[in-house]
Amino acid sequence: MTNRFSVLVGSSVLAAGMITFSATDANALACSAGSVTYNGAAYNSCQGAFSGNLNPTQETSFLNDSGGLFAGITDWIYDRKINTPGSVENGANFLGFSITPTTGSTSGQWGFSNTSYTGPVVLALKAGQGRSYYYFSSITGANSLLGDWNTNGTSTNNSGRPQNLSHASLFYVEPSAAVPEPLTMLGVGAAAGFGAFFKKRLAKAQNKDI
Repeated sequence: MTNRFSVLVGSSVLAAGMITFSATDANALACSAGSVTYNGAAYNSCQGAFSGNLNPTQETSFLNDSGGLFAGITDWIYDRKINTPGSVENGANFLGFSITPTTGSTSGQWGFSNTSYTGPVVLALKAGQGRSYYYFSSITGANSLLGDWNTNGTSTNNSGRPQNLSHASLFYVEPSAAVPEPLTMLGVGAAAGFGAFFKKRLAKAQNKDI
C-alpha cells in the first residue's frame, strides 16, 4: 500500500514537472526570431525575449551590470525612448534616434541622425510583456532611416502572431577621444627633428658671420 502510494505521488510530481517544463518551453521566444537590420546588415548579437517592463534607468543598469550584456561593454548610455503611440522620453538625445511608425505596429524602420557617431549601439524593443535587445558593434548615423525592425522576436500572442511595438529605446557608448595614428605621430616627430636640426645650422651660420 505504501509503495503504491509512493509510486502515485512520484508519478504526479513527475507529471507536474513535465507540464511546467512544457509550458515554459512553449512560451519561450528567441530574439533571433526577429529581423532587425541597419543599412542592410543584421545585428551582431541579441538577448531576449525577457519578461516585464523596465524604465530607462533600470534598462541601462540591465545592460551594464554583471560585466555587460554585450561584448563586455559596461558604460552604455541611454539616448532616447520613443513610445508607440505616445510621447518621446529624451535621455542624452545625442544620436537623434527615431523610429517609424509611431502609431503601434509589428514592423517598421529606425535610425539615428548624428552622422559624426560611429560605434556600438543597442536597440531595445518592447511589445506585449516581452522585451528584446539587438546589439550592433559599429554603425554610423545617417540622415535617413537605414534600419528595419519587427517584433517577431519580442512578443507574440497565443496564435503566434507578433504583437504591436509598445516602445523602443536606443543606447550608445561615449565616443572615445581621437588617438593619433602611429604614422601621423612619426611624421610629427620627424618634422620636429628636422626643425631642430636646421635651427642649429642656422645658428652656427650666423655665428660665423659675426
